[in-house]
Amino acid sequence: MDVESFLLAVGIMMGAAFLALLAFRRYRLPDVLFLILLGVFLGPVSGLVEVSLFRAIGPLVGVVAIIIILFDGGLEMRFSHLRHGVLAGVVLAFVVFSLTAALCAVVAHFLGGYGLGPSVLLGMAFGGAGVVIVIPLIQRLGVRPESATIVSVEAAVSDVLVIVGIYALSTALAYGGMDAAGIGGGIAATFSLGIVGGLASGFVWARALGRGWFAGHDYVLTLAALFLLYVGIEWLSGSGPIAVLIFGLMVGNSKKTGTFTTERRIGRPNRRQETEQVPVFDEHLTGFHNEIVFLIRAFFFVGLGVTLDLDVFRSVRFIALGVLLTACVGFARWLSVQFFIKRDQYPAWDRLAVSLMFPLGLAAAVLSQVPHQRFGIAGTEDFAAIAAVVIVLTNLSTTVLVWIFGNRAMPTVAAVPEAVVDPEPVADSQTRSA
Repeated sequence: MDVESFLLAVGIMMGAAFLALLAFRRYRLPDVLFLILLGVFLGPVSGLVEVSLFRAIGPLVGVVAIIIILFDGGLEMRFSHLRHGVLAGVVLAFVVFSLTAALCAVVAHFLGGYGLGPSVLLGMAFGGAGVVIVIPLIQRLGVRPESATIVSVEAAVSDVLVIVGIYALSTALAYGGMDAAGIGGGIAATFSLGIVGGLASGFVWARALGRGWFAGHDYVLTLAALFLLYVGIEWLSGSGPIAVLIFGLMVGNSKKTGTFTTERRIGRPNRRQETEQVPVFDEHLTGFHNEIVFLIRAFFFVGLGVTLDLDVFRSVRFIALGVLLTACVGFARWLSVQFFIKRDQYPAWDRLAVSLMFPLGLAAAVLSQVPHQRFGIAGTEDFAAIAAVVIVLTNLSTTVLVWIFGNRAMPTVAAVPEAVVDPEPVADSQTRSA
């Protein structure tokens, strides 16, 4: 792929991502589907970009996207929101994963003709919503912070459940035997390492940011810390996503003492220094972080569209099975929310919005290939093709449902002003770490 074509594709991608964002703000249309369709046009349809290139870098971009989006979700959480959100998110993740795996396994076994073991594996692959999709989307839907916390926690936990479940059952089917106690212990250890690693590293990093140790390179070094944390926890067989989410929570809730100078012009000029508590991850870092999130999300979803195999969508069997499995994924989530997200604690729109957060993403695409590629389990050869159909259909379903219900039930979200005018003229402003 030549340089000019690559730069042209990136320019089109960024412009289209911005237009899609405007479409969401105006018409409540989620941008994910538009970006995927743009990728289909750039890759399989027009051949403007090299499909093999995106297939090679796709997994790398996907992992980076997960890290940055989970960090962003942690930054948005507040300790005051965790009392209800964390427990509800963990419970919802387990219930959604179990119910989705069961319903999809029934459909795959009795209607798709797959064996019982492979059917359960396919259902497990669809047991968790896409982190890169649902966290940014729920933040735009005007729900309460506690509801956004539920979705963020659930997305991180469900990733762990899908990974552990797929590998445990694949090992059992390939080599025989499965120790339920061992699986439970493995899940507990995975969560524990992720939680402890995220808490410890987040505390240390927040202190370092507060003391100004990084000489103006705070964000770049924070990204480096995130990558090292994710890799280190994964090497220790812990949950990298959980660690990154908690790291963001610790950094986002930490403050430092800031000093600023005010100048009053009423009567005689009077300059005065005042102090206040400000976030260690201040508005400058947040602004740059939002730009990175925008870039990574756009690249991820366009890349997903570029690498789609359109031949799969010409198969009536795959389409029919994909529609049924998509219905199972959506119904399992809706049913779980009705039972475990209490009406007296959350508004009706929040419960509906959480119910709609079922689009699949990277985890389903990658883990659906594990049983065949890594373990050679018979009957799982076409799981990747089925996953591609279900990923597109779940994203399409969410787009349509958010547009239908969002225009009717979504509360009006006030526009964020471009700048806040201080009633007192500020002559100089400087933040100093404690």
